[in-house]
Formats: sequence, structure tokens, C-alpha cells
Amino acid sequence: MYKVFINEKPVTLTDQVPETKLPVGTQHLIVSGTPDFGRIIHEFESNDEARELIIINTKNFDLLRKDFESFFTSIVTGGGIVYHPDKGMLWILRHKRWDLPKGKPNGNESMEEAAIREVSEETGLKNLYITRALGITRHAYREKNKFILKTSHWYKMGVESPDCPLTPQLEEGITEVEWATDTSIKEKINNTYASLQQLAKEFVTTHTPWEL
Repeated sequence: MYKVFINEKPVTLTDQVPETKLPVGTQHLIVSGTPDFGRIIHEFESNDEARELIIINTKNFDLLRKDFESFFTSIVTGGGIVYHPDKGMLWILRHKRWDLPKGKPNGNESMEEAAIREVSEETGLKNLYITRALGITRHAYREKNKFILKTSHWYKMGVESPDCPLTPQLEEGITEVEWATDTSIKEKINNTYASLQQLAKEFVTTHTPWEL
């Protein structure tokens, strides 16, 4: 299964036909060959009643995924969830939405190196280190009449100097950097992007003592 968010609404690619009745607002489309993704996405975007779309190719999932990704211009980023038991979970405020720091690799950087550098640049934290990979999120959007697919690789990070000043990277549209605690984490998750909500909830459940 492959999931990407388009305008905050999930699109799932799969080779399995749903066995149960789908929730109201969930559409499914069985395809073969190479679908007209431009038309499919336009219709999904413009349908206010459509909350989710499932695209199914029962015979060739790999082809479905390949054709879907080739429709977009691809951007790959690395980012981190910084957590410290005494401070909490680090968030940034970008364009009035809570977000997690991330960015594109420079030159020959590995994804891990890019993630550490970007988190440091966007938050001001130094001496970051990766403790484990967390997974991948995907979201798509339009930019100058192009369809962009952004794939983000996420890592759990620790920090050796959690008390150093937090400095938002203003030129990237970041206006605040803040540690979320057990009392403020719900507000952050409720006001972040749909593509990050599941990642953040799973992190809180798995890696913190907090309850949601």
C-alpha cells in the first residue's frame, strides 16, 4: 500500500479491492494500464464530498506506483522529530501551521546528514544525532502549473545541548520553534498537516510516556 496526501486528502494506491463497505466520502477506482492521473486528481481535488481516494490495480501494483510517481516532479527531503525527556518534542511554526523541520540534501549529502543539517538550521539546535529511522510521508501539491510529489524521510533525533537557544529560520517562513510537552502536544498535532498527523501520533504513542 502506498499513501500520499493531496490537498490534505489521502490517496492510496493498492492491489487489494476493499472487502467491506467504504466510509462515506471514500471513493475507489479500479484501473489497468496507465490511468489518466491528471483527470483523476483534478476530479478528486474538485469534489468537496470526496474525503479519500483509493486507486486499485489488482494485477500490477508496481506499474501503478511507477506511473503515479512519473506523473509528478519528485522532491525528496530528510527531517527529524527531536525528542528530549526533559524538554519534549520539537515543533516549528511555519505559515501559521505547526510543522516538523526538514529539507532537501545538498550535493552529496546522505539523507541522514541532510536531516540533521536542516533540523539544526531551522531550529537553532546544535549537536543533534539520529537514533533511528521513523518512516516516510508523502504529499503532493501544485507549484507554477506543475504537480510536485514530496517524499520525506523522517528520523528520531536526540540532542546533546537541549538548553541552547531556539532560533527560527525566518527566511524559510518559520516564525516559532517550541518544545511540545504532554499538555501541549494535542494542540500541535491538531494544527499540523494531515500527512504528519499519523507520524506524530505514532511517535507519541511509541516513544514518549504521554497519552493522546
